[in-house]
Amino acid sequence: MQDSSKTYQDIIEENVALKHQIRELEKSAAEHQQREDILRESEEKHRMIIEQMVDGYFETDLAGNYTFVNDAESKILGYSRDEMFGMNSRRYLDEKNAQKAYQVFRKIYTTGEPVKSLDMEVIRKDGTRAYHEISASLIRGGNGKPLGFRGFSRDVTDRKQAEEEKRKLEERLHRAEKMEGLGQLAGGVAHVLNNVLGILSGYSELLLQEIPEGQKARNHVEKILQSTQRGSLIIQDLLTLARRGVTVSDDVVNLNQIVSGFLQSPVFEKMKDFHLHVIFRTDFDPHLLNIKGSSVHLEKTLMNLVSNAAEAITQTGTVTIRTENRYLDKAIVGYDEVKEGDYAVLSVSDTGMGIPPEHQGKIFEPFYTRKMMGRSGTGLGLSIVWGTVKDLNGYIDVQTKVGEGTTFTLYFPVTRDFT
Repeated sequence: MQDSSKTYQDIIEENVALKHQIRELEKSAAEHQQREDILRESEEKHRMIIEQMVDGYFETDLAGNYTFVNDAESKILGYSRDEMFGMNSRRYLDEKNAQKAYQVFRKIYTTGEPVKSLDMEVIRKDGTRAYHEISASLIRGGNGKPLGFRGFSRDVTDRKQAEEEKRKLEERLHRAEKMEGLGQLAGGVAHVLNNVLGILSGYSELLLQEIPEGQKARNHVEKILQSTQRGSLIIQDLLTLARRGVTVSDDVVNLNQIVSGFLQSPVFEKMKDFHLHVIFRTDFDPHLLNIKGSSVHLEKTLMNLVSNAAEAITQTGTVTIRTENRYLDKAIVGYDEVKEGDYAVLSVSDTGMGIPPEHQGKIFEPFYTRKMMGRSGTGLGLSIVWGTVKDLNGYIDVQTKVGEGTTFTLYFPVTRDFT
């Protein structure tokens, strides 16, 4: 019977094999430790780079809750890093931008494709709004399963504001050039129409002298004459618009006196009778500084603004005429860019229907308000306002909201001269 016990040689061979396995395990462990050290060192380098970045870096879970942000990201949004940990990204987004973000990150999740550039408006902790440019991609686990999102963000508010200012500047330049061209066209049209209406008016008056009272033909001729008189009003406004740039009176005037004179005029009395549903109010600055200009042109400007405001009110409402001194220590950008300086300000506000956004850029164009917004009159009222204000080196701002009303604010440079 063969002995089953191990021989000395077998034990030696097993021992050698075990030692070899131990060495292989030790080598594998060392290599594993080395890989871990390299990985840890790499992660530390990446974290160091991320922490020193000017741009923000963030990581979130699949629900959009922050799991990591660098200092730049927290500063961009105005929160501390502790506050942002676990915070959902919807917290600093309004509904519109939250929906936009949801659609974009949903696409990243379903396709696995990163987004290289996404502009979003965010709300900082202090309530101010800013614009961020974001790039984002999917975080996957070792098994390829999606775990969350990572990305970079950059504050591009200054760039967006610069782009918006450039756009508004181009719009203002375009409006000014268009108004200048329309003024020149208005002058040519006015002279031609004046000749035609002069002939119609003259022959109508001659016919009235020939046709006895009570004749049916006389009524027709009277209507022709009334139409020519209305045409004459349009021509007068066209000529006023065409005379833009011609030297106007530089009398020293006070806007309070202009407003008071208008409120006592037959034109205003007729306006009140026509708009019985409108309450007219005034708010004068008793210490209003003087300006230089033409009282006739300024009163016509006021008349056009008040008439426009009253017609904007279809039911009961209020028109407020206000004057005040205003010093601007820096330019303000609205419908016009108002330069810094001292101004006497005239504003006319209404609680009417407001001006739709698609009309706002064209309200000073001849005939536009009458054609698109149901105004009566010659259709040149706001064009006259624009021309008068510009001739006096002033500025116009328009604030409006559909359903709430509109305010036209006119800025006139003050003078220290006395009336």
